[in-house]
Amino acid sequence: MSRTFLVLVSILVVLGAGHHAYKHIKAKLQSSMTETAIVASSRNTVVVYGRDGCGYTRQMLASLQGRNIPVTYVDIDRPGASQAFHDRFDGSGLADHRGYALPVVEVDGEVHARPSPDVVAYHFQTRD
Repeated sequence: MSRTFLVLVSILVVLGAGHHAYKHIKAKLQSSMTETAIVASSRNTVVVYGRDGCGYTRQMLASLQGRNIPVTYVDIDRPGASQAFHDRFDGSGLADHRGYALPVVEVDGEVHARPSPDVVAYHFQTRD
């Protein structure tokens, strides 16, 4: 094998390892941030728990963002977020026999399953 080929292979191996490390660190940071969002709600943001593939979740996010209401979105399909979501809300009465009606939305400590965007906006704008 030529020396140039070996150098190119070595470079590809180093780049691959660096990319793998980057993805691992990024996933850890995102998981950590998501778990923090689930544990700590804030008066200054609406926390929306949902799924990217859920039309109701997308509608809620678009409506709130269109009204310039600050939103923290938690994708419950992420492994760390899913477990934290269930740990927090199982037994809360939000789920029925089919599961949770997404999105689950938290405004100033109050949690609602699939509320209308108008109701969420009203609660956020009139919070004490």
